[in-house]
Amino acid sequence: MATALDMFTIGIFNQHCRYLTEFWRCLGFVPNLNYYKCKFRKRLARDKLQDLHKCLKVILKGITEVHRMGGIHTNILGREDAMKPWIHFVIGDASGINEVFGHFNHHGKCLCLYRDCRCSFDEMGDAGAYCEYITLEELKSALETADKHGVDNDFVPLSDNVYDIHGMVPPEGLHTFGSGNYGTLLDTMHDVVGIEHKNTTDKETVNDLHLLIVEATKRQSELDMPQPMVRNGIMDGTQMEATEKCVNVLALVLVLKTKAGQLLFKRHCERNSLRLSKMLKTAILILSCEKWCHSNVHLGDVDRSGPAIRELKHQLLKHFPCGKYVRRSMVGKYQNFMQYLSFPST
Repeated sequence: MATALDMFTIGIFNQHCRYLTEFWRCLGFVPNLNYYKCKFRKRLARDKLQDLHKCLKVILKGITEVHRMGGIHTNILGREDAMKPWIHFVIGDASGINEVFGHFNHHGKCLCLYRDCRCSFDEMGDAGAYCEYITLEELKSALETADKHGVDNDFVPLSDNVYDIHGMVPPEGLHTFGSGNYGTLLDTMHDVVGIEHKNTTDKETVNDLHLLIVEATKRQSELDMPQPMVRNGIMDGTQMEATEKCVNVLALVLVLKTKAGQLLFKRHCERNSLRLSKMLKTAILILSCEKWCHSNVHLGDVDRSGPAIRELKHQLLKHFPCGKYVRRSMVGKYQNFMQYLSFPST
């Protein structure tokens, strides 16, 4: 029987310590709630999700009781204090976090695609959109319009008094960048050269240039640079992991820096009314943005990064369009675009 493990660590540990498994402790286990369930028994998604939150309520019972009693009263250096625990943020993938929120797990055209805000599906394609977190009062009065199941969530007493759990769940880079925007870049570049099986000769030329770049990168001293994936070629993103897409985007940037790569892609970009120089610059900015998001940045720089993040989103939507010049549908990538705006605030 498969189980889900809930783990925690203390926020006073630095980043290096939080990466180590010995600094984490098990808080509880969530069993496989579908075990012994008959597939012919139809249950509402809200009821199945409520079973999960009943398990989480038991796991968090000790913390919530201490919180509701006013904390742990103690004496520190002759001063009476009350230590009250809270959950600072929750880490997980998109599907798991949506379950913690009680948010609908959907990827189509809906009222609120992203869990934190009330931006509509059409607004997610707007690079200049300003998001506002859903407050606890708004959530109680408008569950359906916020695409929430309305489950009994025990995170409420441990979270923000105004915004509830909204804003406590930062977007994780693996899906935002790796399987999200890097996949968009590679898919767009593939379809700019040719939809599906068109222009296979040019695609093979790009793969040959990619192999040359891969062999050249092996003869360098940068130890932090992972090796690109070469088993299926750079133009085939169907069998490529998220981490491999990141490295292959960097390899594609190097391909576009070569004369042969520029001549090949420039011809196809002009046919699709795209500018190769702008696409290349945008790809470099996305790689730089991921590096910046995963580095130690001064808080003041984070607060001032909002306009730059929005400009990057604008360039990404403009020079790597979703469904305008390419046939492949990428409307699901809007959620990843929206997460760019959440990085400065979390």
